[in-house]
Amino acid sequence: MLTERLLDADPNALVVVAGDLNADIYEVPLRILRAEHVDVGNAALLTRVLSPVEDVIPEARRFTVLHHGRRLMLDHLLVSAKLRTYLTYAESLNEDLPDEVDMAEQGAVGGSFHAPLLAEFALSSDRVPACQPDRSSAA
Repeated sequence: MLTERLLDADPNALVVVAGDLNADIYEVPLRILRAEHVDVGNAALLTRVLSPVEDVIPEARRFTVLHHGRRLMLDHLLVSAKLRTYLTYAESLNEDLPDEVDMAEQGAVGGSFHAPLLAEFALSSDRVPACQPDRSSAA
């Protein structure tokens, strides 16, 4: 995989894997892409871990698709450890997101039923501190 080659060659590479991955962050396809130690069990691969930027978005706003009223996070920005240190902001632009099932039943055609996922990174030397994951939903 390209990300593996990039991060093996330079563990500090600024890498982002972005798109409609059609899976929740805890589903197998994303767990494979993220390559967290708990899933791969190999400390030698820690330089390949990709972190989701959406974990800094408050849980109530953390969705990119509405499906029968269920909020789903199917679109992701997964970033390398070094790029994660530059993350200053992330947001899902979902305030006017229609329910994809309702729109399909109405015969709506065209456009996307996915909200854009936005992330900002401070790559300059005078950067602001990195974002921390939103822990407001933690028990």
